[in-house]
Amino acid sequence: MLCRISRISAGTPEKKEEKPVVPVPIPRTRKPTADHVKFGLKEASLILPSGARASLHFDPKNTSFTIHLDKPVTESSLDDFRRGIAKHKEEIQEQLLKASKTSELEEAREVKEWIMKEIFVPQTLEEIVEIANKDGVVPFTVSGK
Repeated sequence: MLCRISRISAGTPEKKEEKPVVPVPIPRTRKPTADHVKFGLKEASLILPSGARASLHFDPKNTSFTIHLDKPVTESSLDDFRRGIAKHKEEIQEQLLKASKTSELEEAREVKEWIMKEIFVPQTLEEIVEIANKDGVVPFTVSGK
């Protein structure tokens, strides 16, 4: 006859350690971010031929255009946006000429060509991403002479 011998300890009985149940996280799909941004001209600070300054104001929604990026907006820099705006230089210059023709300043109305010098995007990257994801228009300003 076979006999089974089991180990008996003089204290508490042996307990098997139970591993805590860890819930498996549900994979989250990343919300797609935009790869384009709408920018609209808000203001132009211009130097007239005489050296006087003129300021033209616009409604960004009426002067907007779309910049298509080769990467998501969240991975873009302010320089990427400025380069994208600069690609629309001719369109912006046309808007400046059209607006200056109705200026109160006679000298501004006589200008035949505006040369865009600088592009200012006053928003932070976070603000631009938020506006782009809402399909809104990011206002910008330019300077020129």
